[in-house]
Amino acid sequence: MAASVCLSLFLTGCSNFTETKVLTQIQTEYMFPPAADYQPCVIPFDRPPYSKDEGYDRDVVWMTYLVMCANQVDRTRKWVENKQADK
Repeated sequence: MAASVCLSLFLTGCSNFTETKVLTQIQTEYMFPPAADYQPCVIPFDRPPYSKDEGYDRDVVWMTYLVMCANQVDRTRKWVENKQADK
C-alpha cells in the first residue's frame, strides 16, 4: 500500500513539466551576379570570309571573342564561390 502511494506521488510529480519549443524563421535572400555577365556573347562576323587570308585573320578575332565569352563564365563562377565563402 505504501509503495502504491509513493508511486502515485512520484508519477504526479513527474507530469508537471513545461514543454519548450524552438521556433526557427527562415528568410530567403536572392543574389544575382553582375549584370555585365548576363550579356550574350558577341559574334564578330555575320558573313563568311572572302578568301583564305581573310579567314586566317579572322581566326585571331574569333579567338579573342571566345576568350572574352569564357571570361564571363569564369567571373560568374568566382562570384558564386565568393558568395558561398561569405556565408
